[in-house]
Amino acid sequence: MKSKLFKTLVFGLLLNAGAASAAIINFNGGAKSDFTIDELVTKNFIVTGISDGLGYLAPDRIGTDVLNPIFRGKNYSLLTWTNSGFQSGFTLKTDNGDLFSLESFQSGNGYLDDSFAVSSLTLNGLFSDGSSISESFSSLGKINLSAMWDNLVSVEFIAFGENNRAYWDSIRYERFAAPVVSVPEPSTLLIVTLCLLAITTRKFATKR
Repeated sequence: MKSKLFKTLVFGLLLNAGAASAAIINFNGGAKSDFTIDELVTKNFIVTGISDGLGYLAPDRIGTDVLNPIFRGKNYSLLTWTNSGFQSGFTLKTDNGDLFSLESFQSGNGYLDDSFAVSSLTLNGLFSDGSSISESFSSLGKINLSAMWDNLVSVEFIAFGENNRAYWDSIRYERFAAPVVSVPEPSTLLIVTLCLLAITTRKFATKR
């Protein structure tokens, strides 16, 4: 009986810990740049545009394209833009409903000459329990996130700036293959214990 109870507790702890794998999304969408995508699947994540434009930059930007100098150094990056507003960006979620956490991400202006520049960033996250989190940043580059960005269902990455062009890459994340199993409250455990005790007492009384 004790052995069975011990195994059950260990199994519950393993489920609660979940199977996690840390990795980086670098938006290696393909060998050729594409500026007409509505959705991109990479590293088992789905990226969906929430503004006028969504595309990715590949090594062919170093070729003979006349726009090549604008994007130099931004290969293997995601590009978002707005042509008539103040927000560009995308939504990130797993392709099968798994939970994930975010550790850091890299962002910057989409053009080297700082035209159509990004003035600030905001991340909006949705947790598995239905609650949300939001955090804004006034600087670009690599941004490290706090431990609060955990057990996420989806995250919106938003760049602010008039007609802005933003690029995004190097999103470091941790993905959870198993759902989080909640631990019973003390009151629930007490009720179960009392029920078992009552059943045991009744058996002894019957034998007498």
